Amino acid sequence: MTLVRRVAMKISGGVVRYASPGCKEWAKGLAREVEFIEGNWAALRWAMGSARVLFDRRGAPMTSLADVAARGQRFSESISKGSYSTFCLLGLPYFLTLLYARSWQERIGCGLVIVTSICLGIVGLLQQRKRQALRDTVGDLTLYCKLELERKRDFLRTGIGRSFFFVLVLYFIGLAFAQKGGARAHPFLTVLCMLICVLVALFLLRQPRQFQRQIDEVDVILKETR
Repeated sequence: MTLVRRVAMKISGGVVRYASPGCKEWAKGLAREVEFIEGNWAALRWAMGSARVLFDRRGAPMTSLADVAARGQRFSESISKGSYSTFCLLGLPYFLTLLYARSWQERIGCGLVIVTSICLGIVGLLQQRKRQALRDTVGDLTLYCKLELERKRDFLRTGIGRSFFFVLVLYFIGLAFAQKGGARAHPFLTVLCMLICVLVALFLLRQPRQFQRQIDEVDVILKETR
């Protein structure tokens, strides 16, 4: 086996190892294809292309009522673990920076980070209360799982969800301008902030489809058990 082929096999093996539970079978299928591709460089390109699986973070598919109830239990346990005050604390260092800011770009950037951090904390707290209220009114973990998935799916479609998305974008813009000397003084950090912003935005926009897939799994299980 040539060095290029071994590298391709190593990459495929790494993709299988670190793929999310819901994408393991997909990753294994792509890895098996590498063994049958003619041409070492073609195999390497295939292996590198399969790394896209790592960006699809899916939970293990639900196949029974026990799986649905277990997912509902995890949702329930995560309510108390969510500390949205962290969002507010993200703006604290920039409050101190604002006191010593020299340029208008730094002042605007620090102001944006501070205000958007507080807004993100408030939105997170409101969502946490909605989750708690839903859990308190729904006793059955299976039903709670489905309702929580539907709530998560519809979040970005509501007014508060769109506001959350818009505020998050402003947060990263604020980070870019809050650097000493403004955005132009640190082009690498500015590009990095914008890149992270784009990745987070793409992740959030894909979330409704991910939740819809899980809702469909729950619906199938519920129909089979009736």
